[in-house]
Amino acid sequence: TLEDALNRITNAHRTCDLILGVGDGKSSSFRGIQYSASVANYFTDTDNRPVADWHPRIQDIVYYGMDWLCPGYSKVLARQLQAYHGDITPENTIANITAIAQTGDLHTAIYSLTDNILYVANARRDGASGPEMAYDRSFVRIDMKPVFALNQYELAPLAACVALGTAMATGHILRNSLNGYTLAWTRDSTHPWNNIKSTQNTKLLGLQGEYKHEDVFKPQSSDDLRGRL
Repeated sequence: TLEDALNRITNAHRTCDLILGVGDGKSSSFRGIQYSASVANYFTDTDNRPVADWHPRIQDIVYYGMDWLCPGYSKVLARQLQAYHGDITPENTIANITAIAQTGDLHTAIYSLTDNILYVANARRDGASGPEMAYDRSFVRIDMKPVFALNQYELAPLAACVALGTAMATGHILRNSLNGYTLAWTRDSTHPWNNIKSTQNTKLLGLQGEYKHEDVFKPQSSDDLRGRL
């Protein structure tokens, strides 16, 4: 719930300065948050801060233009929000609010909390065509209802895959750390690969098993190496 989110922020070990927003589509409520190591202040549309002519309070809207003190961005954002007040749909937000205020260079996300729809755009990658900034690019519409509808049993395959991958990665690291021939833990063994026998198979899954002595190439002179290099 919204209260759970606010309590978590209040009791968190905060370390940086941010402006956050938390909303609840079921209760149609929203809080703007002034977040720092020393404070966690919550605002609604009736007490939104900072108070300035470039940041007017707007009924049913909590907003910030880029940062806490950005008069230029906040003034343009306030103008567009007031122009479309009562009709701030995702489509209007994309076409007439974020694009005009030019907010969201790298990443722009618009959430319809009531409908559980996410609209997202990213900045142009290197070598791609089209507009550079995220707010000018095409948005992808993602229906989040199927995601939120998943129960714990439907997430079991995903959890199993993550657990298996984590176990395999951990095992690989431990194997290379404890028995690897390319890693030295002490100065007494600065060249651990010298401990590998000529017939030893160092692969994790060695289908051939141990190598036979007759299969090991043993050069007798420099002439024997010319065809091998």
